[in-house]
Amino acid sequence: MRKNIVVLFLLGLIVAFSACDKKYEEPKFEIPKYTGPAANRTIADIKAQYDNTGTAHVDSIARKSDPDFIVRAVVVSSDEGGNFYKSLVVQDSTGAIEIEINKTGMYPEYQVGQVVYIKCNGLCVDMYGKKISGEIKGYYRMGWIYQDAVGQINANFVDDYIFKDGLPKVENASVYTIDRNNIYIVEAYVDMADDPMVCRLVEIQNCIFNEASFGKPLSGDIATTEHRIAWIAGTEGIPDIPVSKIIVRTSNYATFRGMKIPETPCTVRGILSKYGDTYQLQLRVKEDFIK
Repeated sequence: MRKNIVVLFLLGLIVAFSACDKKYEEPKFEIPKYTGPAANRTIADIKAQYDNTGTAHVDSIARKSDPDFIVRAVVVSSDEGGNFYKSLVVQDSTGAIEIEINKTGMYPEYQVGQVVYIKCNGLCVDMYGKKISGEIKGYYRMGWIYQDAVGQINANFVDDYIFKDGLPKVENASVYTIDRNNIYIVEAYVDMADDPMVCRLVEIQNCIFNEASFGKPLSGDIATTEHRIAWIAGTEGIPDIPVSKIIVRTSNYATFRGMKIPETPCTVRGILSKYGDTYQLQLRVKEDFIK
């Protein structure tokens, strides 16, 4: 009897060790590939659906029963640094727009440079901003309709509207450079209701902040903070160029909020939003603040 028990015990050990040696297949990584209808519209076409005359607060981009309204765009925002919240900014060659989504921590899934196809059927567009001379001046946004305005797309339905294609490449996210050669042109755009710069990924080179901001953090711990850009640095023999309509706006939830404003020229990169007649630059990560 004791011999049989020993044999059974040894057989059990053999089975146990065999199970430990069994190799499990790892999940197969698949590069996302869009296989839906071809893109037939642009971000400019989305904006064109909005009636900015004061007769409507929000307009449908396309009904679900309408022909496909498909836009190909590139992700340029990131919520990794805590300065963007429940939103995704995309751009193409015709402009940029913010998509409202009821989801946080989207940066691992929608990285900067990710190509996406957006099915706009069932979505709406409006402009969030300040009314000046009868027109709202701000930035375009799209999503579900909520209380006569654009609201957030439910996180469980995002995949019905946004489809990734391929792997993200930083070079896909084109950056518009703002410097001493074009700052006057850019600031002239701010007075346009249909501003081509809004929500674009930009880099402002050799800028100098207002003296009152020197040495202060990008933001405190209590509330969102704004710092005004005062100058674009000149070169030898050429004076600094004044800037009057661009601020850097940083949330108190931004992980890089403690970075200090330098007294010397620096370069800042981010999404150029707008409220009324003032541009608001939102940095995405600490690497967007180049001292």
